[in-house]
Amino acid sequence: MTAVPYPPIDYKAPGFDQPGVVVLFGGDHGAGACPCSMKLNFSSPEERKRRGQLNWRCPIIQITSIDCTKDTFELLVNTTMPRIKAQLINLRNCAAFVLYSTRQPMKYKKVFLLPKHLNERDVSMNNGVLTYSILGQQRIINVAPYFNNTDGDVDDNFSFQHLLLVSALR
Repeated sequence: MTAVPYPPIDYKAPGFDQPGVVVLFGGDHGAGACPCSMKLNFSSPEERKRRGQLNWRCPIIQITSIDCTKDTFELLVNTTMPRIKAQLINLRNCAAFVLYSTRQPMKYKKVFLLPKHLNERDVSMNNGVLTYSILGQQRIINVAPYFNNTDGDVDDNFSFQHLLLVSALR
């Protein structure tokens, strides 16, 4: 696959000297439950303010909900924290990769979190299937469903042969 420049994410989080995605975690204990969520800031604060949309490109995802009457360290350590820690380590080892059409990049684009050490020779695209190798293991992602229209068919103006994968953070 030949890389064609795609507008990179140039947002640098305060205190960090490399571009990246800010991940915020929070929880609220009350009424017998403790829901915990994370917010992914894919856009800079300046861009969100410019648009007047403070959550633009910033999805919020509930990651756990604990039914409990009081907040205890032991409860968190024995339930959600081991899994969240493993997921954070996995997230730290990933980078955002943009899969986009060279013919209509603003219309046909999707972002995937893949191992950050992936390079072009490790990736191939064939008939809507993205294949990559990492540490000697082959992984596949069927990307066709991500480009289907509402009827489940691919748009006539779309072609898998024009898709390219590039790292958004390099």
